[in-house]
Amino acid sequence: MSFSLKIEKISKIFTIFTAVIAGVVFSGCLAKNAPKLSYYELGYDDSNSVNICDRRADTLVNLAYIKVQNGYENRDIIIKDGINIDKLQDAKYISSPKDMLQKALILYLNSNCHLKLSSDAKLQMGLNITEISIWPDYAFIEIVLEIKDDNRVLSNEIISIKENYKSKPIDALNLALNKALQKIHSSVLEYR
Repeated sequence: MSFSLKIEKISKIFTIFTAVIAGVVFSGCLAKNAPKLSYYELGYDDSNSVNICDRRADTLVNLAYIKVQNGYENRDIIIKDGINIDKLQDAKYISSPKDMLQKALILYLNSNCHLKLSSDAKLQMGLNITEISIWPDYAFIEIVLEIKDDNRVLSNEIISIKENYKSKPIDALNLALNKALQKIHSSVLEYR
């Protein structure tokens, strides 16, 4: 290999290296000017739970599915005003509503008595989030609860919770979720 070919290769490598470094520096400048995202998680706070349960009296239930309606399967926080639908700017959920509901339900059932999740239980529970949104003066959650036993539908119930707020809509959404979890718990317990 001649000396001029070696110089040419070194020159190309140096040009590529310089372009990569410039790209990294430039992308850092762009990221500096990007709006800061806030992340929120909805869930059940079990820090105040002091229930002592007789686990022998538990009803076993299988969480067969959790579904979400179109528009709620991503991490966007939906805001509604009449027929206008938008997403909260510069804010997202930390995970999908489906995942947050599943985590919150597991924590809730572990912290409360008489109902325990089991994959081989005959009693089946299905949840479908039809709405989880923030309105101008309230937060709203709607979940369809289906309870089955041996492939026979025992109950279909729509759980709708509206929670007013003055300053923090995410806190109201958390309160609404906790009330929905209480309603799910009591509804399933009716089929002991």
